[in-house]
Amino acid sequence: MTRRDNSNLALNRVAIVIDTLNGGGAEKVCLTLFNAMRARGVDAQLIVLKLKCTYELPNKDNVHFLFDDERLRLSKKSVQNTASHEFVKLAEKLGGFSAVFSNLDVCHVVVAQANLPNSFYVIHNSIEKTLQTQRRIAPWKYFKRRKAIEVLNGKNLICVSNGIKAEIQQGSRIKPKSICTIYNPIDIEAIKRDSLLEDKDIPQRPYIIYLGRIAKQKRVDMLIQAFQYVKADVDLVVLTNNQKKLDKLVKKYNIKNKSVTGLDFKQNPYPLVKNAKALVLSSDYEGLGMVLIEALACGTNVVSTDCPHGPNEILVDDLAQFLSAVGDPRQLAEKIDLAIDYKINNPSILEKVKLEKIVNQYLALINSVPST
Repeated sequence: MTRRDNSNLALNRVAIVIDTLNGGGAEKVCLTLFNAMRARGVDAQLIVLKLKCTYELPNKDNVHFLFDDERLRLSKKSVQNTASHEFVKLAEKLGGFSAVFSNLDVCHVVVAQANLPNSFYVIHNSIEKTLQTQRRIAPWKYFKRRKAIEVLNGKNLICVSNGIKAEIQQGSRIKPKSICTIYNPIDIEAIKRDSLLEDKDIPQRPYIIYLGRIAKQKRVDMLIQAFQYVKADVDLVVLTNNQKKLDKLVKKYNIKNKSVTGLDFKQNPYPLVKNAKALVLSSDYEGLGMVLIEALACGTNVVSTDCPHGPNEILVDDLAQFLSAVGDPRQLAEKIDLAIDYKINNPSILEKVKLEKIVNQYLALINSVPST
């Protein structure tokens, strides 16, 4: 495909591209950015590759699903080619975009093939750590992931943490056209408001909480091991979309005399987060670690592994004491005990991720990089 002339594109129309809206962190970030831009009067359009959605959509008129079949395998080259073609047709129908913001690997391939002007590629995770993990546990996926990453060469990149930006700049795998850091946005006031709502699942006993996927990267197995060493009289609540995996882990590590409760994905997890003694992130690697920021917005203590990348940009100053060595369950338990009664005082990260500031940074990019 060749680039289209962008001289007549609407200066105020942007596309935010994501693969699904199926409850993940990147998906939530895209929705937050989409809604914030719309509130600012920007003609933001949310382009979703396939109809797989667990989030509520308040503004459906500007959300476009390229495929109706949620079972469609987006990893197939033929599907990606069709998605790219459909995306170009949609762009022409809408009158073009002044900027395109692509999120996650499959979308990067689709958007790169579409070759539209002023396309930006948001990097949500550590590229090197992701590749290392897949090469070890899923070699057949490693080569596809590496091919997807190769499309980032010569592109405009947005990194969600300074750690990811430094990883790319210091490595030799990707040579971007431009690169910058923009933290993921959160609606702090909305989170605070939602955290005050009632939730029948809030435990009666003190508890710590984990919020997210049960995946190799997240090391929930290490969290459960650490929980056995926690001295405080607290339970563990795991809010995830895979209860079977959680049950297997609890059985594997033979948890005794302690309670682990699994709860399904919630549209509003914040009452559970606010009422927790601490939120714990046990990952081997991250992109930023949004759950940490959301917990801090709720006024909840946080503990995290000092993994690449993000947590050490969030837990700074006094909060740095709650960073734990990666893969060390005993130290993680010590940090959890330390955090139980800690009093949070205006974490500096909250100022850096305010909606208005992040939207301004995104919009500033539209005119900062000349199209070629």
